[in-house]
Amino acid sequence: MMKILFQVKNLSLKKESMGKLYNASISFFGGMIYSLAGLDYSGRDIFLKIIKGNIDDKKYEGMFFVDNKLLNSAKKIKEYIYIFSLQNKIINDWTVAEYIYLREGKWFLSKNNLRNMIKRIEVVLEDFGLDISGSKKVGELGVLTRYQIEFIRAIILNKKIIIIEDEFTNMKYEYIELFSKWLKSKLKEDMTIILNTYSQIASYKCSDIFVCFKKGCIVKICRKDSIDGIDKLYNFIVGSTMNEKISSLSSGYTYNKLHNGNDEVYSVSGNFFGKNIETYSFAKGKIYSFIIEDHNNRYRFFEAISGVDNKDKKYFIERYYQEVIHVQDLIVKKIISVDGIGERYFLAENMSIEDNLILPSLNKISNINYLINQYELKRVIFEELKSKDINKEDLVSELDINQKICVSLERWLIFRPKVFIIFEPFIYCDNYGLSLIKNYLKKFAKAGTTVIVIKSRLEYMEDISDEIISI
Repeated sequence: MMKILFQVKNLSLKKESMGKLYNASISFFGGMIYSLAGLDYSGRDIFLKIIKGNIDDKKYEGMFFVDNKLLNSAKKIKEYIYIFSLQNKIINDWTVAEYIYLREGKWFLSKNNLRNMIKRIEVVLEDFGLDISGSKKVGELGVLTRYQIEFIRAIILNKKIIIIEDEFTNMKYEYIELFSKWLKSKLKEDMTIILNTYSQIASYKCSDIFVCFKKGCIVKICRKDSIDGIDKLYNFIVGSTMNEKISSLSSGYTYNKLHNGNDEVYSVSGNFFGKNIETYSFAKGKIYSFIIEDHNNRYRFFEAISGVDNKDKKYFIERYYQEVIHVQDLIVKKIISVDGIGERYFLAENMSIEDNLILPSLNKISNINYLINQYELKRVIFEELKSKDINKEDLVSELDINQKICVSLERWLIFRPKVFIIFEPFIYCDNYGLSLIKNYLKKFAKAGTTVIVIKSRLEYMEDISDEIISI
């Protein structure tokens, strides 16, 4: 019989200024993996913040139990929790043994003690089915092994509640499946895992139970085997209203794939990965997805294609050679590259939406033309944004993440760029946000813009890409 390991009862925020959470109650059973699902501001994120002890006790009310023991504060839960994210910085030159066993810094160890520690950890690793030397450097481990090492470290630390907050951006599909099977086979009955990720594949593969949040409430708790695929869960989370908004965003934008080789608009040649000289050519109105697993190579490729790193590269726009000394040389030719869609620094938060939308166009439109056309320009922009409940006088800081995505992408649509290069567009998105971005990318392509997306995995791009290039 399964045992309730961790229980939350009637958890509510006292003030809505921080978000919405009303009477959230849930029991986490030992030996099970739970995935939290819901849009931004649905209550999911604030629920986790409280559980992790990141919210002052005075700002919420509720009860918490671990092993049937009542805790008088969420901060007491911290001693039972291990937060697991590969986004956390690690010390790459630590050995596996040091990383797993040492708690608060790299202690001075005699050679004899170090050898004994390495032997002990190798026995533990073997018990978990891993053939790894305890003296191997953490920075040399493959991505799948890094996830496994994190889990083993949580067990060594005797943690009962493991919170995985990660987007699995560097992990192949098959590795996610392997990690899921390995994790379920090694999870103890006195441990529970809470998974918080926007990766639908990782969520569906790894989880046993889904916990769905809407408008500050837990509205559904269901076993994976009770739903017919991740799409059914997605439709439930997004809801009919959101789906109607997504449909309205797509309406009028039929997407025709182009196959005319004479439509080349942009080309880059050079040494991209320290190997041979390569040339990448892009046609007008197409969407290209580059799938590059290694993060360093992925970002290096983004910098090369966008002109940030232009050393030993040659750039051609509409088949004419373009000298590039600074990335601005490409920007003025309407070759636009963006990174960090949805991040705070991407928009000027203390300016109005109207100012943010016009801001990037000042370099592209002459002053006299801007003065003559600004009324018409603003009118057209806000016709586009009406359906998203955005008012032009609003400050960007008042918008939610999906509205910020709309403003970010809408302002680039103003210029009708020749090429739009975007790096990891879905990292900060909930399910509605990723649908918004996908539809905006189709809008760019429909307007004749070449779209180049650089990602770690194919997830979300299969249905809108004209060409997919795995590197």
